[in-house]
Amino acid sequence: GSVGAGEEACGESAMRRKSLIRLAMIAVLAGLALAEVLVPSAPSISESAPGDNALGMRLGLDLSGGIHLVYDADLTQIGNESAGEALDGVVDIIQRRVDAFGGSEPVVQTQGGGRISIQLPGVRDMQAAIDLVGQTAELDFRELTEVSWQIVQAQVGTGLPVSYESLTAQGTIEWKPATGLLGSEEVHLTGRHLERNSQVILRQDTNQPEVAFNLGGDGAELLRQISTRLFAGQNSLQNRPFGIFLDGEYVSSPNMNAVLSDSGVITGLTLDGARELAILLNAGALPIPLGHWERGVFITGPAVQDEVDPTLGADSLEKSLIAGSIGLSLVLLFMALYYRLPGLLAGGALIIYGILVLAAFKLIPVTLTLSGI
Repeated sequence: GSVGAGEEACGESAMRRKSLIRLAMIAVLAGLALAEVLVPSAPSISESAPGDNALGMRLGLDLSGGIHLVYDADLTQIGNESAGEALDGVVDIIQRRVDAFGGSEPVVQTQGGGRISIQLPGVRDMQAAIDLVGQTAELDFRELTEVSWQIVQAQVGTGLPVSYESLTAQGTIEWKPATGLLGSEEVHLTGRHLERNSQVILRQDTNQPEVAFNLGGDGAELLRQISTRLFAGQNSLQNRPFGIFLDGEYVSSPNMNAVLSDSGVITGLTLDGARELAILLNAGALPIPLGHWERGVFITGPAVQDEVDPTLGADSLEKSLIAGSIGLSLVLLFMALYYRLPGLLAGGALIIYGILVLAAFKLIPVTLTLSGI
């Protein structure tokens, strides 16, 4: 009899130990989940920045506010591609651009009739968003015509400073495509030859921003031929400018002071301009123009541009949280009064479950919208 009682006592002790271990594991897991939820800068498996709110949660456009743009794609320019393939290419490029731009999780999707919708939660600068999304971003390189080079040389001879930007804007000088030979074919050096690893750097002697770029394959050979043609010698006044244009607009024209092969820099930019240009170059040029149709004419600029006020989302979120808190409190009260201790345990389990779900949403992260909440 005493042996059986001893075995029963040992069995109960083992069960208690297992129960305590389970409770300890649940407490540790709940504590870690609570820390993930409450600490705004808690880590996530995504490389993107945490949301701009007290808990660092990702909030959608309806909650955090932001910018909503809708563009028409000019499908008359797609050539042999199908409309679906062209739109998929545009969506992919825009997605890369807005991912690098910042803000919360952006949403880029196609709509019917060749339209593309872009939602940018947390973004406030409407013009910067329009410039980033709608710009074709076709980079090309040019050199001065012989007549224009003689005009520049004449101005240098007078001792006056030369501003290529002003002379270009006034139409005093003209640029022609910078080309090289690949086999027997003359090829224009453009942004298509760039590798997608452009980055903003600060020049050490002037602390001015520059965009460093690299070329591979045919691009490196084209740059070698062009720079050989434009470079006259070290510190020579005969070194010709290397014109850089974006969507046909003058950007800069640094003098060719060396023979280049696979890399170069774009100068004459502000820090914000350099950052935006690097994003555009790395994302690639749009295969078809974006804008909107007006009386049968295709015009640049979005068809729809809405700025969503963050106070509207904050008000809706506050009301939803109040309603949820009242509902949860009533459920917990009913469970405790009707089921006593089991009801309290079930209520605690429900709260822990909610904490785990929020921690998972923040860890992944998941973008929360008002309808989802």
